[in-house]
Amino acid sequence: MKILHNFFEAIIYPIIPKICTYCKCPLEYSEEYYICKECYRKIKFVEGMVCKKCGLPLPDGGSHCYNCKTKEKERKWWVENIRGAVEYKDPIRTLIHELKYNNKPHLSNFFAFLLNKNFKKIFGNIDIIQKIDIVCSVPMSGLKKLTRGYNQAELIAKKFVQIISTEKQNGQIIFLPKLIKRKKNTISQFKLSRDERLNNVKDAFTIKNAGLIKDKTILIIDDVCTTAETINQCAKVLIKNKAKEVFGYVVARDV
Repeated sequence: MKILHNFFEAIIYPIIPKICTYCKCPLEYSEEYYICKECYRKIKFVEGMVCKKCGLPLPDGGSHCYNCKTKEKERKWWVENIRGAVEYKDPIRTLIHELKYNNKPHLSNFFAFLLNKNFKKIFGNIDIIQKIDIVCSVPMSGLKKLTRGYNQAELIAKKFVQIISTEKQNGQIIFLPKLIKRKKNTISQFKLSRDERLNNVKDAFTIKNAGLIKDKTILIIDDVCTTAETINQCAKVLIKNKAKEVFGYVVARDV
């Protein structure tokens, strides 16, 4: 199948050449992820010290970021912790925008690749693949999904599960894309302040098939994390329905 796919791509390439999604330079027809080597080298993976709770990089060291250390009483943490694979800077910022708003669902394969590349390292001493029972994604409203044609977090999560499932030794990882559901429409978090973001997604989610998650460890996938409250609110309904523990993992951590 792979040989056949490459054959057709070799035929189509002279007519519709591949270009880098970020810098628009030409790519080899065999390039899988639509990004050139130069742009890939500009991507900064999250490394070194990060906040133990929200995953914010801490270039000066420490165990918790300012917000988690000084404002933790403002909200209850339902998620064990949240981690990001790369920093939310260009070219990642632009690539995520292309995926979400310019109908480029194929980029979800690249983001799943980035998640996998940093997965074990960013979760440190947690044998995260062996812990996970279920993977789900942050849901979007039905209207928004209908308008966009897909939920980008769901596409990324689906491909990511396919990659990591081969390493699961005890049982299997179940992908439940419709496990979490939005019960109220929220406005975009993009232009909101931190406090507005926290309130915007408060109690915005519910779940389906609660019986599937009892005593299970669940990983929630999303594209971007800023305040971490969207994943935290998703984790809230999972824990309240007797999930054992919940982790969050995103492609890009806003820094």
